[in-house]
Amino acid sequence: MKTFTLCVFLITMITCFLAWRFAKKTVKEKGKRTMVYLCHLGISLAAAFCVRFLQYKAPTEVFGTAVLKFCASLPTVLLAWEGYRIEKNRFDKLILTAIVLGMFADIAINISTPLGAFFFGIGHIFYMHAFFKEKRPSKRQTLLSVSLCIFTAAILYFVSSRLSSIFLYLLACIYLSILICTTVFASNMKRNVFIASLVFALSDLLLIINILIPTGFFAKLFALWVYYLSLILYGISIWENEYPELN
Repeated sequence: MKTFTLCVFLITMITCFLAWRFAKKTVKEKGKRTMVYLCHLGISLAAAFCVRFLQYKAPTEVFGTAVLKFCASLPTVLLAWEGYRIEKNRFDKLILTAIVLGMFADIAINISTPLGAFFFGIGHIFYMHAFFKEKRPSKRQTLLSVSLCIFTAAILYFVSSRLSSIFLYLLACIYLSILICTTVFASNMKRNVFIASLVFALSDLLLIINILIPTGFFAKLFALWVYYLSLILYGISIWENEYPELN
């Protein structure tokens, strides 16, 4: 499996470099951006398949999984970085920072679930901060966020028997509350940003289902694909950003 991991790593690095060079040449040619997006998405989803395959064949191979998850997240980071260079503003910087934190969280979650959830939560705070600074939520959206957080905490309480400790219950409540607020705040943004937020929320929902209910290879692979798709959509939102400089 080490040879498999090494081959995937090298192939991903080469294809990422070529895709990044392609992005640099087409960054100002809007008509060709779709090819850039599809190219980065294809690399990311292919690497995600290798992650799931390695987890299936060698579930204790932590280092190899971490390397492949880095490969799966790298196309999004490069895509977001190249988009950020078009017009460096605070909104794009916050989104880029959140994507990088997501990459570290995805790797860390194999080492420790609370550690991974912590980094994911910090990343969502960056997303939420970007949305909040762009357009403050209305009282109705704030009330909706609070109501959904209370409802989620109640649901988690009834399934808390599957969580090993009160600490994990509180961690899940805090993380899902941040996720809910981020998604609600994203409804004020452009359509592509809101869609990215919804897809991210869907990926977390699928992850929770996979944890609470034993699922097979393809169900977990689909959850991974949805997660990396959400990252790519956030990266695309930087490229297609039409927001003014945030004060």
